[in-house]
Amino acid sequence: MKNISILLITILLACFSTTYAYNTQQISFRNGLSSSAVRFVTMDSYGFMWFATYDGLNRYDGSSVKSYLPTSNPNSLPGNVIRHITETDPGMLWLKTNQGLCLFDSQAGTFKNHPDIRVSYWQAKSPDGTFYVLSENDSIAVYNKSTGQFNKIYTPGVVANRTLCFSICSDNIIWVFAAKGQIMRYKIIKENGLITGAYRLMDYELGIPVKWAFEKGTDVVFVDAQFDLYTLDINTGKKVFAMNISSEIPPNESMRDAQIAGNDIFIAFINDGLKVIRRNPGSGKPPYIERTTLNYGVFYIAYDPIQKIVLVGTDGYGVYIYSEEDYTLRSSMLYEFYPQTKVPVRSVMLDAHKNLWIGTKGDGLFCFPDYDPDKPLPDKEVNRFHI
Repeated sequence: MKNISILLITILLACFSTTYAYNTQQISFRNGLSSSAVRFVTMDSYGFMWFATYDGLNRYDGSSVKSYLPTSNPNSLPGNVIRHITETDPGMLWLKTNQGLCLFDSQAGTFKNHPDIRVSYWQAKSPDGTFYVLSENDSIAVYNKSTGQFNKIYTPGVVANRTLCFSICSDNIIWVFAAKGQIMRYKIIKENGLITGAYRLMDYELGIPVKWAFEKGTDVVFVDAQFDLYTLDINTGKKVFAMNISSEIPPNESMRDAQIAGNDIFIAFINDGLKVIRRNPGSGKPPYIERTTLNYGVFYIAYDPIQKIVLVGTDGYGVYIYSEEDYTLRSSMLYEFYPQTKVPVRSVMLDAHKNLWIGTKGDGLFCFPDYDPDKPLPDKEVNRFHI
């Protein structure tokens, strides 16, 4: 993630912890969000976090929020309600809005609207970066990068407004999870590298109808009619039972989303907030469910496996960022222990001898010998170098 810090040092420190809990950070309208009702959250290839809200698109760089709203320009964001974001190429974001679909070049800051796709129920990206939209019955639209247009392929049996989710695996098979409980599959046909159609394969048989399903790329979390929760890797077709969650479902409640995060599975509900299924493979202990502090509606959950953080978009409370318990965030102001310093911090490094080095813009290099993360920086001896 890109962070611009002015006299603020934020150090991610690996620490041993005997507790098993996630650290949390909240981002809301107080931090500059255009709306605290966040429908969708994701992180792009450049490390920026993107939040789709009920009033505009928001980008978070770790320290500040930039908002994008519709204007009178016909090539601006078409609608203020953003429901979904899909990155197909670095910085190229497909936005599902209340006024249609558009492609946003986040580096150039330009929007290209696609009025031919006015209604988009679901959108997905294949492992090779091809963009798909499910907007009509019995067909799926595929974006052709060379022409900049969508082509429809025939997928008999697909009902757009009765689909739980859909995704594409590495074998060029489209998986469609239908609300009536079945899992349909379609093999993509390519001619000279171009997608020209699809034909239906045998359904993926479960025996018990699917009640809820949530895709995150080629990983799917689904719950069957008996409230057994499974994970499914559509690349391999491998299904893994996690646990039965019937005791966690209040009357008339529905799941809103689910996300695999390492060994854990985050599950969200429309009204009952966010919970975590804790799994410890190899321990011999059964999984168990832990309630988080989020006791209100959740729209969407995303996971960044590189930074090991979970992003949670909520209904009116902004975004929560969960980081694993093995890390803590500590912030110190450089001027707290060197008041003469009035310039930005440019780099931070901990060397093999436990010396903490801090480089500034124009005010030299600071070194804290034998750095101990459990002691505050102002209490440490500091050496200053001018180069």
